[in-house]
Amino acid sequence: MYTLGGGIDEEQGWGRAGDTYSVLAELSAYGAGPDWFSLGDRDIATHLHRTSMLGAGLPLSAATGILCHRWQPGVRLLPSTAQGQER
Repeated sequence: MYTLGGGIDEEQGWGRAGDTYSVLAELSAYGAGPDWFSLGDRDIATHLHRTSMLGAGLPLSAATGILCHRWQPGVRLLPSTAQGQER
């Protein structure tokens, strides 16, 4: 979604371009953050929003569509699996 929508961090190869890592630093200060993977603040916002939509009962494919509406990837992206999600 980020790649096709022009928001990918090309140097890193994943995540959002120009992202910051304040949430990760704060989690680390609590001893709660993963030390093997860094997820940026704006990327975390995407995941929080997706989780919220799933919690509200949206199927993963619908949540993915809503996220893609912002990024306009130019194609319809489908989750690799919806097992346990689709109702």
